[in-house]
Amino acid sequence: LCSSRSDDIIKWAARLLPQSLFVMYEQIHPQDPFGRIMQEHFLKLNSTLHALRQYPDTDAQRQRFLDKGWEQCVCLDMNEFFLRLIPDDERCRVEHLEPFDEYEVSFCVEIKKQTK
Repeated sequence: LCSSRSDDIIKWAARLLPQSLFVMYEQIHPQDPFGRIMQEHFLKLNSTLHALRQYPDTDAQRQRFLDKGWEQCVCLDMNEFFLRLIPDDERCRVEHLEPFDEYEVSFCVEIKKQTK
């Protein structure tokens, strides 16, 4: 889906659903090593990530939704999500399951809210 079409859906949802919550899991950072590999992979599948270059980071993703009519938007990369929103005891439990060598900053979670 090209980014102009997905932007239209975002605008439509903001307008049509005045009391709603929108959660999205999205790719970010197209220019880092993982981002380049990810883009090559999806290109081979003939499934280009159209919005990735236009909205390359959490700030751009957050602004995208505010510009399309959403009242509030919080956007965290997965590392921020893990460190800020997961309780300490659960984080400790997960960290001890198996060694982890790379924290995820190539994807983000966005939460948008309407209360009109």
